[in-house]
Amino acid sequence: FVGMGGTLSGASLSFETNLGGILPQLFAANVVLVVFNLIPAFPMDGGRVLRAALALCTNRTRATVIAARIGQAIALLFIAAGVATWVWPTKIFGEKNIILPFIGLFIFLVAQQEMAYAVFKQTAETIRVGHIMAPRFLALPFDLSVGAAVGEISREPLAEYPLVDKQFRFRGMVSRREILKMSEAFPDRPLLELALQSPVISSEHTCSEAVETMRRYGVSVLPVANPDGQVVGLVGIAQLVNEASYLASQSKKPQ
Repeated sequence: FVGMGGTLSGASLSFETNLGGILPQLFAANVVLVVFNLIPAFPMDGGRVLRAALALCTNRTRATVIAARIGQAIALLFIAAGVATWVWPTKIFGEKNIILPFIGLFIFLVAQQEMAYAVFKQTAETIRVGHIMAPRFLALPFDLSVGAAVGEISREPLAEYPLVDKQFRFRGMVSRREILKMSEAFPDRPLLELALQSPVISSEHTCSEAVETMRRYGVSVLPVANPDGQVVGLVGIAQLVNEASYLASQSKKPQ
């Protein structure tokens, strides 16, 4: 603003520059973006600042819910203002503003998702993996051939199977799709060559920690092992989400 020779007179801005009209327009556009993003409508920047301020006097989940509710209220005002321009054109929003309702709808839906995720995450932090893991599952011997594994997985269709040694210690994960894909061309190939390394969690981990581990490593199923490294269960992302979402829906408001 200073570099372009800008001056401030009352509530108006003026520029004295020989650089053309692009830079002043770019500056004005950035001012509008800054002011707009500081509106306390979560999840915009202003809403996140509001959430951070609320978190100073309450827990993060409740702060997120309050900020999201305020954001949704402002989003409804955006939608109403946009719709109103089709009936009563205004100097501020112009005539027949179709962008404002879409912005309001976007803010409303994203705020709803953020709020649901915050409640889900808080609930997931109270559930232990051992309470929802599948204790009965098919584990494949790591020294099995791909052809032999086809017969085994036909008895229990799963997306992924853990490979274990004779002491039931974890040796890797292999997908059903990969086994079937390799079975025709390489039936004698050792199953261990198809295995992917996967993180292992314990039954004492929380569901929130399990979800974070899955996200970090890009997996959808985790083996659950005891202190001796033996696989005692499997837990999938669908189990975690369904259980935590159900418990979250039973809670009227976060603690």
